[in-house]
Amino acid sequence: MSLEDPFFVVRDEVTQSLKNSEQLYQRWHELLDSPATSGGQEYDWVTSELRNSVKSIEWDLEDLDETIRAVERNPAKFRLDADEIRVRRRFVTETKQTVRGMRDHMNSAATKAKVEQSRRKDLMGASGSGTAQSRYQRLDNELERNNQDFIEEHLQQQQQMIDQQDQQLDKVGQSVGVLKQMGEQIGDELEEQAVMLDELDDDLDRTDNKLKGVMRKVDRALKLSDDKKQCCVIVVLVVVILIIVILFVAT
Repeated sequence: MSLEDPFFVVRDEVTQSLKNSEQLYQRWHELLDSPATSGGQEYDWVTSELRNSVKSIEWDLEDLDETIRAVERNPAKFRLDADEIRVRRRFVTETKQTVRGMRDHMNSAATKAKVEQSRRKDLMGASGSGTAQSRYQRLDNELERNNQDFIEEHLQQQQQMIDQQDQQLDKVGQSVGVLKQMGEQIGDELEEQAVMLDELDDDLDRTDNKLKGVMRKVDRALKLSDDKKQCCVIVVLVVVILIIVILFVAT
């Protein structure tokens, strides 16, 4: 089973998040430049979404940066050459610069002054005549439709990301299931081998006992054989002595 490099998984997620953030940033810029929508409800919503997206990307980039530093400390362990490390470092650096540009623009003094000025004009315009309000009613309706379309498109993109994450989690779950199955099979094989080893140990004990019994019988047989030889030698010696004594007496 092949395992994908975690760097590429996080990099793809960061790339997709950055793409969504750039779309949000473009819409945020349009709302900021429009006196009718700057500081309005949609502007606040887009600003909040953009800030959260930028913050999430920055956290992922910190994780990637930490992994790159670990590889740089011991490149031989991770089997990565200098060119690949430079490519990864360049991706993190360029993405950080892009995200930092968005964040700095949102937090700039000029942006805050423009939003404050737009809100002040809205408050002043609220006390005007109803004729001025009806003059821009059609424009407001058009902007509302455009804003609604943008929100729906962004929600669809978020749903697609959620579906993709669910698919990845399903794949991870399937991999875990395969590993669990393999672990159970290995456990069963180990139990069978343990039973076989126990049976082999019993067989060895029985064989050892039989060998010991045979050795005892052989030892007794050898002792009996030695006693018979000794008796034969004694009898022969007695006969020889008797012959010598007879011969000596006869002479």
